[in-house]
Amino acid sequence: MVDKGSARGFVAEFNRAYEEKTELARLCKVRGYKDGDESLEFFQIGRRAAVPTGLVETGRYRYVSDRTVGALCEGEKEFVAEGLEEVADGEGIRTVGVTEQPIEEQGVVGSPDTVLVPRNERGDAMVNRWEDEGRVRGLGNGRYVADAGEDESSGVWLHRHGGDGAFVLDSDRVTVVRKGERDAKPPGFAHVEEYGELCDESKLGVYFGDGTHAEDGFVDVVYRVVVSAPVVGEGGACRLRC
Repeated sequence: MVDKGSARGFVAEFNRAYEEKTELARLCKVRGYKDGDESLEFFQIGRRAAVPTGLVETGRYRYVSDRTVGALCEGEKEFVAEGLEEVADGEGIRTVGVTEQPIEEQGVVGSPDTVLVPRNERGDAMVNRWEDEGRVRGLGNGRYVADAGEDESSGVWLHRHGGDGAFVLDSDRVTVVRKGERDAKPPGFAHVEEYGELCDESKLGVYFGDGTHAEDGFVDVVYRVVVSAPVVGEGGACRLRC
């Protein structure tokens, strides 16, 4: 098993990568868990990886952190989209067609600033159409602003995700509650319990397997965030039928 000092550095590095790559706070309002949130339903967004013990012990954390944490952050976007899909199926938000009007002018969402579009054939067709019409342009790192015109501050940030639904959001009116690891139950796999305290104050929980693969020079690592299903306020979102 890796020593606790090396494990502490590994947890810190994974949290650095998470802070850099997560888009959750750009999609919606994220607040911490507090008394009264017990009625909310919480979910674990997590991944499990076998990491070479030598990388942990020698501090070469970036070899695995950026790529593996990036996969979890992609899962966060899909989680939000799936949650909005359930709200829309329950008629908690409206479903509208993609019209010739710019997104801002559809009048369904209060102050739209974000659009979620899936990475599939239908989503690609939607984005390609907007690009052909000059309504979408790249602004680095694969991000886009739709319907911005000359004033980027009036635009709508476009995020792609791995789910199926397309949504327009007012990010201030869509909320997820994120539990700190101190408030969450530990993951259900054999882990080194005393190392769990290393991530008590972290947004990203990182747990080390209890001897799994140790004889092969690897350690099992589970990393996760624990968040509630999206809570949508009035005028907070609509689903685009594409």
